[in-house]
Amino acid sequence: DFVLPGFQSILLMLVNSIMAFFAEMFVEESL
Repeated sequence: DFVLPGFQSILLMLVNSIMAFFAEMFVEESL
């Protein structure tokens, strides 16, 4: 089982972008 270099950091960035996207959608929906 090989792991790409910086895979965890890439995954973290992906999760952060997804969470930010959902946060924006939630704010727009509540306004």
